[in-house]
Amino acid sequence: MRRTNVQIVYINKDGDRITFGQQPPFLISSKKGFAAVQNTITSQKQYGLDGEYFIHQQLESRDLEIDGEITGMNDANLMNNRLNLIKVFNPNLAGVLQFSDNGRTFEIDVLVEEAPTMDSSRNNLTEKFSLKLKALDPYWMDKSEQNRFISLSSVVSNFKFPLSIGSNFTFGEISSGNISEIKNNGDVVVGMDIELRITANCKNPKVLNVMTQEFFGFNGTYTSGTTFNICTIRGKKEVTKIVNGVITNAMAERMVGSSFLQLEKGSNFLKIQADSGAENVIGSVTFSPLVVGV
Repeated sequence: MRRTNVQIVYINKDGDRITFGQQPPFLISSKKGFAAVQNTITSQKQYGLDGEYFIHQQLESRDLEIDGEITGMNDANLMNNRLNLIKVFNPNLAGVLQFSDNGRTFEIDVLVEEAPTMDSSRNNLTEKFSLKLKALDPYWMDKSEQNRFISLSSVVSNFKFPLSIGSNFTFGEISSGNISEIKNNGDVVVGMDIELRITANCKNPKVLNVMTQEFFGFNGTYTSGTTFNICTIRGKKEVTKIVNGVITNAMAERMVGSSFLQLEKGSNFLKIQADSGAENVIGSVTFSPLVVGV
């Protein structure tokens, strides 16, 4: 039975888009390369021993193909739809491919490997097409969990009844330094965006992975209004500091031994530490789980 809820959307770098589905004008006939990709295994034989020794394995880039049919209300409309398809899939522009099915949407960065080719034979007001895309990073981003936000700090309320508000009363306090569990429900290890916002004096702040003891930290004493952003995502790694709206490269301030932390599959445990003033750091993590195929 034909599935009617599948939709594929392509958006190029200029923001132009084409939607493929089971409704005109761009119909899907078939698709390839959306599921798991080829795993290349490197091994070595040793004289006199059975079998081989495992050396390395690596997922290849993802080749995607979409075959379908363009429809039109008349000849002029069919031509306009064809020209629009060719325009949007400009090989000079990178793009994003989105795949939606049963209420879930996945996304992957792609390049146009073969612009749309048309079947020379037309049937009334329809025309068949075929196109090929390549994803250098083979993993799909699960949009349903995209940009998951996890706080590494919390605010503890000081409200207690009966309420007595004196001159030194505070409505709440930042609780930092607690261990926060972060669950990566994707198929693979993934990078993240870490934000450390300083609210008062803090010396040598860092984020620690409790299980692996890996960390990323900064040497120095920092005052209120300083924010560090650490991106550990593949191909986007950077470390910046923001003070009074001015963004600077903070790599020179990182502690020796700092590493770009990754989130393993399953549970991860992070905490904020500092030589002093850890309670003055508000931390957060944002990440998007990745899957092998859809």
